Amino acid sequence: MADAVDVSSTAGHLEAAVQLSAAVSRQIDAISDAPRVLTTLSADLQEVLSILETLLYYLSNDDTAKGVLHPSTARDLDTVLKKYAKSLCLLEEKLEKATEGRSGGKLGLWKRTMLTLQAKEFTDVREQLATQKIMLNISVAVSNFINTTYEATPENRKELVKMKTDVAKVLLKLDHSQRRQSHRRCPSLRSRRTN
Repeated sequence: MADAVDVSSTAGHLEAAVQLSAAVSRQIDAISDAPRVLTTLSADLQEVLSILETLLYYLSNDDTAKGVLHPSTARDLDTVLKKYAKSLCLLEEKLEKATEGRSGGKLGLWKRTMLTLQAKEFTDVREQLATQKIMLNISVAVSNFINTTYEATPENRKELVKMKTDVAKVLLKLDHSQRRQSHRRCPSLRSRRTN
């Protein structure tokens, strides 16, 4: 089983990423006249949120936690979660600056125009998030592979042992039957030669 510190550390990073994603997404959704670049960011955050929740679910289940906590997954997951949190903090900072700390409501023409002019900055953050989303999906895929391998290996071993036993039995029967037939042939061959 994984070290309790590893589980709590990874779970803590995931939980923080889930909460931050949800908070930033709500902040964007609260802007009634948000420019398209922000609404697409919110949709992206919802997709990442789904991936993060999947990883959290895996951690909460003993059968699937080993995939998330495996060194080949955990190391990369930790790195991507840190980068993701940094990107979200940058996005949140840009949103705070653009909305002057007000949550929700309409932006007004001037602020909406300013946000539209800053679209490149938001697009850059969106590209960072897209890369991190891919890395998180890879973490899920690697976790699934590891979990499947761990689960399948004992089953495969059992099947191989059973097949080996079955093949051994069949070979013994064939050998036994071949010996019986060779004993039967010997007397008949002798009787033909004498006749």
